[in-house]
Amino acid sequence: MRIVAAVLVGFGCATCAGCWFKKKAAPAVVVSKPPARPLVLPAKPPPPVVAEPDVEIAAQPELPTLTLPSGTPKVAPPPKPRRRPAQTSAHGAPAQPEPAEPVPQLQPVLSAAERQRLSAEYAVRKKRAEAVLARLSTRRLSSQQVETVQRVRSFVRQAEEQFEHDLATAVQLIRRADLLAADLGGARP
Repeated sequence: MRIVAAVLVGFGCATCAGCWFKKKAAPAVVVSKPPARPLVLPAKPPPPVVAEPDVEIAAQPELPTLTLPSGTPKVAPPPKPRRRPAQTSAHGAPAQPEPAEPVPQLQPVLSAAERQRLSAEYAVRKKRAEAVLARLSTRRLSSQQVETVQRVRSFVRQAEEQFEHDLATAVQLIRRADLLAADLGGARP
């Protein structure tokens, strides 16, 4: 029985193997194009001839020439500006021009309530930043921390300078100082 089964399996494999390895090629389909016809455009009729109307252009009259009365004084052209030679200092180098007047800065107009609110915020943040700086003055700091302390002091000094002139800028500067000081002190405002 085993022999019969082996023969049948062998026969089945032999007959199927031919189909697996020899595939029939699909028949090629040839598509032929119809012969190209030359494209013939219809001839355009010539454009119609339009007769131009007879129009006469009248000559323009000459404008009268204006003359000044004999008693009118002639105006002289403005004088050319004189160029001053470059001034030199005692060392022979050109002298620096004098600085012009400072240009006034535009500033926002603050209401009394807004000014009071900004002043209160300024005072609170300045007090906090200075407290952190005082606490850190007794500690030993790394070079990066020393640099940050200097930056905080610089922001505080700039804020103090701007407080009387531009309160909004002063508050922005003191906010920066407060945030840097809070980072140094380990607490967030």
